Amino acid sequence: MVDPDRVEQQIQLIRRYTGYLEDIAKRPLSEFLVDPHAIGSARYYLQTAIESCINIANHIIASEGLRAPKDFVR
Repeated sequence: MVDPDRVEQQIQLIRRYTGYLEDIAKRPLSEFLVDPHAIGSARYYLQTAIESCINIANHIIASEGLRAPKDFVR
């Protein structure tokens, strides 16, 4: 059974990290590209948001007794 609290927790993380990314995106591109800390932060927030999406998918797959995909080809 899918745990709604667990899914909601991951959704909140996605919202938090995408909010940080939106803040970073407000900076001028020329300023962003020369700031290694901003680039590193953006990479981290993007990666962790993606990981939360994967966590939700894995939780649903496991909860519903589905198999994990063997590949990403349709």
